[in-house]
Amino acid sequence: MRFNLDNYETVESRLAKFWDEFPNGQIFTSIFHYDDNKVVFKAEVYRDIADPRPVATGFAEETRDSNPVNKTSHVENAETSSIGRALANWKFQSKTAPRPSREEMNKVARQQDAIVEQVKQVFPSATDATPAIKDPSAKASPAQLGKIRAMMNGTGLSTRADQHDYIAEIVNRSVPNLDALTKGEADTVIKALDARSKR
Repeated sequence: MRFNLDNYETVESRLAKFWDEFPNGQIFTSIFHYDDNKVVFKAEVYRDIADPRPVATGFAEETRDSNPVNKTSHVENAETSSIGRALANWKFQSKTAPRPSREEMNKVARQQDAIVEQVKQVFPSATDATPAIKDPSAKASPAQLGKIRAMMNGTGLSTRADQHDYIAEIVNRSVPNLDALTKGEADTVIKALDARSKR
């Protein structure tokens, strides 16, 4: 499922709003986890540099070599996305744009492209990574929903809110619960989770 990146707010835009309203504020980033394959950044947002506690935090993960961009820039991408999430977690979320930042959705697009490439390697004649699904706009099947729930257990998305945010990023809309997914969306989520588990 493709989406229009122009519909998403950039982290740069959120930062401009933050610095305009809180010129004495502070954004502190740190590497929360780093290994040979992935990096996780944590961002903390402070109203004022003298504040002892942040008003919001955000985390973001990127995998090295998961795509051409991340061969050289997975650390930078994770740091930028963590800042965007922290700002959105506080108050700097557009009322007209979806919650994920454009940088986060770029990551989703890269993951979807990786899925397409994996399928093409297995099936060289394939032109589309998404097999035809009968009635993709129908309600997701119990089997699909069960598979998603089972696959979520190994994702590191520990809270329901994180899982809902992840699914919303994949299907490009807010999903109150898994039962609200269509067959086509459930298929997209399953493919994304499968690709995530192989990183």
